[in-house]
Amino acid sequence: MGQDSRSRKARLQQVLSQICDKMNLQSLALRYHNAAMAYAARAADYDLQYRCLLSKLHFSGDQRLKTAIELVHAAANLKDQQALCESRFILAQEKIRAKDFVGAKWDLISMLASGEHEKLEEDERSTFFQMLIMGKFFFRHPRRSTSIFFGAVAACCL
Repeated sequence: MGQDSRSRKARLQQVLSQICDKMNLQSLALRYHNAAMAYAARAADYDLQYRCLLSKLHFSGDQRLKTAIELVHAAANLKDQQALCESRFILAQEKIRAKDFVGAKWDLISMLASGEHEKLEEDERSTFFQMLIMGKFFFRHPRRSTSIFFGAVAACCL
């Protein structure tokens, strides 16, 4: 974590973007977010990139899947296994929101096979297993509508 004045200013802008988002000042939140992300990209500050992208998920609207993909890349650069696991789980959730059930299924299976799911917090781990169980049921019963699957997952997990 950089300690120079530009780094502190960028981190402040990231916090301001979250505050503006909570106050429903979306354009201002996006402006602060973009300024913080620009610094993070220039300085290769992956921790700040990760934090910015995590907060952007709350106000990115239709770009949530793209933001989740960027979050996974930032977590990989950060070399923090907890952050990488969390970001991959978020990506699976966003794929479900985007109705990419096959992609979400493989992300979840990959996390299960590698043991990454053990690094999730307790409530996230519970949601992870609920998503797996519902996914198994609906993928084993192809006559079921994917919209039913999406509705069930969205109702209990997202």
